[in-house]
Amino acid sequence: MQRPIRIGTAVVLALTLILLVACGGGDSTPPVTPPSSTSLSYPSGTQTLVIGTAITPITPTITGTVSDFSVQPNLPAGLTLDSSKGTISGTPTAVAAAASYTISAGGAISATISIAVNDVPPKVSYGAASITFSANIASTTVTPTVTGGAVTSWSISPALPVGLSFDAHHGSISGTPTMAAAAMSYVVVAGNSGGQSTVTLKIAVDAGAVVRLGHQSAVTTVRATASRVLSFDSATSNWILWDYAGTTIVASGTSGCADSPGSPICLPSPRVDLAGSTAVIVIPTGLEVHSSTDGRATGTITTPVGTRWWKLATDGSYIAAGSSAGLSAWSPAGQLLFTRPGDYSVAVAFAASGNILVAAGAAGASVVETIDVPSGTATTSTQQFNGTFGSWFPDGTRFETTAATTVLVYSSAVSQVGSIAQVPAGATVGGYGNWIWTYPNPTNQLNVYPASAASTTPTFTATLSAQATPYPSGPTVSLMSWSGSAFSVVDLSGSTPTKTDYNASALQTAAGSGPPTTPYAAVSAAQWVLGSTTGVVVDGASLAGTPRYFGLGVVASIAAGSGHFAIATPSTIYYYNSATLALEGHIAFAASKVELSADGRVLVAQGSGYGRTNNYNVVVYDLPAGNLVYAWPYTASTFPDAIALSGSGTVLGQVIFNGSASFTLQTSAPAGGSLSLSATFSSTSFNLPVLLSPDGTEVATSPNSSPDGRTLPGTDLYANGVLVTAVNGFPAAWLDNDRLLVNAYANTSIGVLPNYTYIGCILYSPDGKPTGAACALPMALLGLQSVTTDAVYAPQKNQILSVSTGAGSWLSGDPTLNYPFGAIAGGNVVFISNIDLLAQPF
Repeated sequence: MQRPIRIGTAVVLALTLILLVACGGGDSTPPVTPPSSTSLSYPSGTQTLVIGTAITPITPTITGTVSDFSVQPNLPAGLTLDSSKGTISGTPTAVAAAASYTISAGGAISATISIAVNDVPPKVSYGAASITFSANIASTTVTPTVTGGAVTSWSISPALPVGLSFDAHHGSISGTPTMAAAAMSYVVVAGNSGGQSTVTLKIAVDAGAVVRLGHQSAVTTVRATASRVLSFDSATSNWILWDYAGTTIVASGTSGCADSPGSPICLPSPRVDLAGSTAVIVIPTGLEVHSSTDGRATGTITTPVGTRWWKLATDGSYIAAGSSAGLSAWSPAGQLLFTRPGDYSVAVAFAASGNILVAAGAAGASVVETIDVPSGTATTSTQQFNGTFGSWFPDGTRFETTAATTVLVYSSAVSQVGSIAQVPAGATVGGYGNWIWTYPNPTNQLNVYPASAASTTPTFTATLSAQATPYPSGPTVSLMSWSGSAFSVVDLSGSTPTKTDYNASALQTAAGSGPPTTPYAAVSAAQWVLGSTTGVVVDGASLAGTPRYFGLGVVASIAAGSGHFAIATPSTIYYYNSATLALEGHIAFAASKVELSADGRVLVAQGSGYGRTNNYNVVVYDLPAGNLVYAWPYTASTFPDAIALSGSGTVLGQVIFNGSASFTLQTSAPAGGSLSLSATFSSTSFNLPVLLSPDGTEVATSPNSSPDGRTLPGTDLYANGVLVTAVNGFPAAWLDNDRLLVNAYANTSIGVLPNYTYIGCILYSPDGKPTGAACALPMALLGLQSVTTDAVYAPQKNQILSVSTGAGSWLSGDPTLNYPFGAIAGGNVVFISNIDLLAQPF
């Protein structure tokens, strides 16, 4: 008999569990399958995104159950990874090159994705489709405006005309073209990771200046040798090296050291100097040296920080400069010759040939240190001078000091040779050779004494008008009155001082009147030059006969027509052929404004008024003959405030100042006769606008000379001599007989006082109704001249612009003076660039 098998409880339970699992009984959840390497994936290929643009979330494909996502390296800036779902989202904020990113899940599986963030494609504009440069004239830098993404690559094709260069880092065009070049198309390509912008420019180089005008602001410094004159104007920082015999320009340039707000800090005066064969120009980094023979640059000098003074040797052989750290000297090639340590910041130096004489320098306050050039070795005088050091004589042989009311004269070897007692306190003192002079005294006299004697009585005296000023140069002292009505030169080179008086009226006509800050430079009493407030340099020796000038002077106005154009200089109106650009003639009339008919045959000029000529008349000439047709006589009490000539040349508009804020607007034929319009109004402004339609039948004016930001300007409209209506805004130009362009303004003040700012332009019909046509000029522009039905020339920008879109069709690559210096002459734009009159085709 078989015995029964007994199974333990634990065994039974284990078998039961095995059977349940095998038969699918119990828990129905499928078993966890370990994930495979293909269970996580992202889109293949590089995901190209754009900076600043939100992306469509990038979602992974997942097989199985995964969680806890992470990424290495960090995603591009602005993108994030959802750590529970693995989704990539966001807005990229920085450009990123294509790169692979590894995304892991649960630490067990991973996948890669390639991402690139591109920039926004650039958009580039040069302000106009056509740009003109001039041969042998340094251009301004034509810099493109870039919107969209930053440009990372620039190119231009074909190569620019010789002398112009293309900046492959910024896309700008600059340089000095060396020859004329016909207009042709150039393609500029600007690119970045997002794409490219292609701009086609038409670039031309014209033949160069119509005429070299000379300075276009007051001359503030002149220097002279027997063969050269160097002049400088501090308003625009232009310098000009002239040939003395021919009054022609040898070389010119812009130093960058203008006396105007925002200008860089440059070395102290003088801003230029000239001696021997060397000319020196102060530039922002130090000094620029030129050969005075041909004007070429020979070297540059970077002066030490803290330089307080600089000197050019009297023979032009070296340049010296002093600071609190030392005294240095350089050759004209810019080579450092030596540096001598010590405090020379307040030293008074004379740069002689072969050595520098230094008073009040590092060697002591009462001794003279002689420093050899080029070695830099020095010796100090064994004797000391008394008094306070004043100045060196221009020839370096002596110097003067002052002790109380006594002036002491010493040789350069510090040996006292003379004195003057009882010199008035505060007197100006100077000397040359054997003579020393003082000014002023109670009788407004220039007193000249022997330099090598103890003197109490002057050898020579010159009585000056009240508040006159002496200006020493070379062996002379010039004497000019505050009114400019008297001018004399005292010669100190002989055994006896002599004085020569000059024709003050000739000086006034060319040089203007005013305070005697006019610069003066003399080689001798027979050869001297005088700078002027009108931009010309006067040859003093010529004043005994026909005055001779360096340059034409400051241009006050330009007018142009299809046949001729004219410029008004301080004493003369010059007129040219608009097609050939040849000078046709000149008129001896000092004008503040010139106007021409559309064909250029009728010229109207307004006198320059008070100051040089006291000429207030308005004169009419025919061109090209230059014959006087009619003269409107005026005086200082009743004179024209503004003039305008219709394009037809048949109507002359004038605003006449009557005194006491009273003005009369009148129109008539240029040659006189009955007035077609006469209207009197009050205004506290001057230079009031008077705009005539091309046929002269419509007139626009405003009682405000220009919007001042505090008053909303208004425009009065007249037709056939009758006031029709008025509109808000300031009149800018008649585009034709049916359209007046008016600058509109709005009150943008947030305070008590109004603040009117430009908000756009509006085109009106002659009856004051808006035409409804688009007007999109970018700023309040005045003096506009019609070029086509939709294009105007804007002298303020020296550009031709579309009225309807504001886009530019032409601009000059050369620097320009602003309004009103520009006009359309046939197919050319005539304007002033630094010291040149240009006529560039458009």
